Amino acid sequence: MTELRLPIALTVFTLAAVLAFMSTDDASAQQPKPTTRLSGAELKAKPHADKALLLIAQSKWKEAYDEILAANDLSLGWVFMGEDSYSGGKIVIINTDEFANPKAGITRLRSAFDTLTREFASLREEVEGLQKKAEAMPAGKERKALEKELDNKRRDGQRRLDARVKELTGPIYQDIGNELSSFCKEKEISLVVDVSKPLGVPFAGAGLTNVTDDFVAEYNKKHP
Repeated sequence: MTELRLPIALTVFTLAAVLAFMSTDDASAQQPKPTTRLSGAELKAKPHADKALLLIAQSKWKEAYDEILAANDLSLGWVFMGEDSYSGGKIVIINTDEFANPKAGITRLRSAFDTLTREFASLREEVEGLQKKAEAMPAGKERKALEKELDNKRRDGQRRLDARVKELTGPIYQDIGNELSSFCKEKEISLVVDVSKPLGVPFAGAGLTNVTDDFVAEYNKKHP
């Protein structure tokens, strides 16, 4: 069974993004979005993904499954294999970006965002204060020194953030993957395409069932 690689966006959080989302009430709504540009590995996999879309349109499910599996050989993290080989189960889509939706997402992830907001609030205030101070200073050695201090503080904050995000969200992501595996077995799903990922985006318009809301609801019921 192929590992589900989740955000997702949290794994590419930058300090700037954290400082930005902490300035709003809906913190997790401000999470950075993954790029839509394809990497070299994704470009190599794209012909298989494109062919799978054509096969889905023809209701050739096993062939589509095989093409998607071929496209996912490079472990690009856009597909979750509910089965190691196709046995007639459904091919569906999911949008993992919605897991962090502040109103309809996974409660445990929202809690993680709230924790980040609290923990990095003082850093946000300090960085903003230094930024304003630097902008008000005339060009010169003092301003250059302050800008260097600000840059160092941002770098240190990014290191702390990386470690804390991994600590807070790693267990949640692992649990989400386990629960999605159980969800696929229960619903007789062979394959899940993540439409939040570049290779998965075109599948959003392929007429496949979107299980995002159902999965989030079931997960939150088990993990309020």
